[in-house]
Amino acid sequence: MTRTFKVSGKDITDSTSENAIPDYIIEQSVELNLSRDGGNTILVNTSDDALVEFQFDDATFWMGSVGDMAKILNSDGEPSRGFDDGIIEIPALIPTQSVDRGSLRNVILKTIHFIKPKGNITEKAVRKSAEILDNKIQPNPGLFFVKNDFTTVKINTVIKETEQPYLLFIHGTAASL
Repeated sequence: MTRTFKVSGKDITDSTSENAIPDYIIEQSVELNLSRDGGNTILVNTSDDALVEFQFDDATFWMGSVGDMAKILNSDGEPSRGFDDGIIEIPALIPTQSVDRGSLRNVILKTIHFIKPKGNITEKAVRKSAEILDNKIQPNPGLFFVKNDFTTVKINTVIKETEQPYLLFIHGTAASL
């Protein structure tokens, strides 16, 4: 699913590092502005596979998926009320509940980075899941020699030549799934 976000500030995409996170590309970076004019209005189109990083004025940060962003914004992630344009606005001031007698305070959002994976993230996730499953089902794959007493020895070198035939037994992985 593609989402559109509205951010007011200065586009700093060109000045950010392209190698900040391996296998990811910085799609858009915006330095938010608290001045009255708010800076330029920037529309960012990104997918749910993308990551977002909030950098706050107190040198802390939050990073998560675009779908998790609603938790930080204290909203349901739906477009702003009163508008039917499908655009979700990201404010520079995020209200938060303080531990000091339930008082409200604002957290200032300094910079926001939209980061997308290089290539097909679904393919990468499926390959990694298959690798984890294979390692769980068959933790010691390989070629083994069965001795006369039925103990096995992993073959790491070239099998010695002989005039006698070898029996190669191939067992299917996950045959019981």
